Amino acid sequence: MILDGLVAKRASVKRGLLVAIGLLLALDLLAILTAPLWRDLDDGSLRTYVGSWFVLDSEQGLGTWFAVLQLALAASICALIGLRLRDRSEPWRGWLFTSILLAWMSIDEQIGAHEILGIVADRIGVSVKGSGLWFVLAFGLVLVVGAALIPFARSLTRRTRLGLFGACALFLIGALGFEALAWIYVIAWYGSPTGIGAGLLQLGEEGFELLAVALVVTTVLGYAATVSHRSELSSPGRSGYAI
Repeated sequence: MILDGLVAKRASVKRGLLVAIGLLLALDLLAILTAPLWRDLDDGSLRTYVGSWFVLDSEQGLGTWFAVLQLALAASICALIGLRLRDRSEPWRGWLFTSILLAWMSIDEQIGAHEILGIVADRIGVSVKGSGLWFVLAFGLVLVVGAALIPFARSLTRRTRLGLFGACALFLIGALGFEALAWIYVIAWYGSPTGIGAGLLQLGEEGFELLAVALVVTTVLGYAATVSHRSELSSPGRSGYAI
């Protein structure tokens, strides 16, 4: 029933996510433009504390928690789809793998485990000016995961496949493309890591990532609608429970 409820409200879910993302991007832009009024103050000041809430890249910021919850929502929907398909003896393992991947991304959004790739890159010599190019290793990891998901992608409807491919493209543009640009700006061009230029690049990175996950949520809900429709046309599953 949870899945059916989300499917029934999918238009509202999509609208809510887009409104929330738009608001977060606007607050981040405001924080970037007003940074001189709060960023250089004592760390214990109220203005510094509140200002950091609006920076999307801040671990304690509103954007980070929204990203965590949005990824968790996407992971939950994929898990529910997988459970329903398993109950009907249809291929479901790809959905489980995707759910686990999204759940890990949700956790990583908060703990920043991907930063370990920077340390590894520095140790093996994939670095410039003492900075490990973590996004180079991340791109290789993306290729491996993408190859593993090819059979799953082929099993999806064309609309779902295109939606998820589009979401992956948006996410990679943000997570790797803008990250690379930010590295070039700060490390190679010696730009200020706290200046407007770096802030706008960070805004682009986080914005593309948030929009990508929103597209994942709406795409998988669209697929779930077709699954629910098939369920209505068929007999109940063997286990007899509704998800």
